[in-house]
Amino acid sequence: MTPPPIPISLEKGVLLEDSQSLLCWGASRDTAWSIGNPSHHRQTDDPTRIKWEENILGGLPCGLLAYLPDSATLDRVSIWLRLPENTCPRDARYQYCRLFDHLFVRLGQPHIISAGLGNFYAPILTWKHQNCVLQLYTGEHHGDFTSLEITHGKAPRFQERK
Repeated sequence: MTPPPIPISLEKGVLLEDSQSLLCWGASRDTAWSIGNPSHHRQTDDPTRIKWEENILGGLPCGLLAYLPDSATLDRVSIWLRLPENTCPRDARYQYCRLFDHLFVRLGQPHIISAGLGNFYAPILTWKHQNCVLQLYTGEHHGDFTSLEITHGKAPRFQERK
């Protein structure tokens, strides 16, 4: 028998655990730049892509990326697993399994969307939690990748085919 999930809250936003800051849903670009310890993602002259490196979702070491062009507000974050140097396998499949294990314990069993969408190595896993959709996927696009995306109040990137 599976134990009950350990709850996490995403109702108001994503808790950046290291800085004890809440990255609130609906935040503007200017507000997002003042939360926690943000940095530029790749180009320092591009203020629209904001990156954080924090523990989230109950101790999971992650990188977070928000894309906030012009007057957009925060309704989606892309997340990847941050692994210590030379301590863990770095391949996409390992990261997918590690993220899955963590989310399964905290949110319970996911809904599975067919892996037949593009170049994916495993099923796209979807959890619905507090008006958010969390989607975990792994595949190949100019190299291997694994990503967790949290979407708030809007349709997620991947939908079940009908």
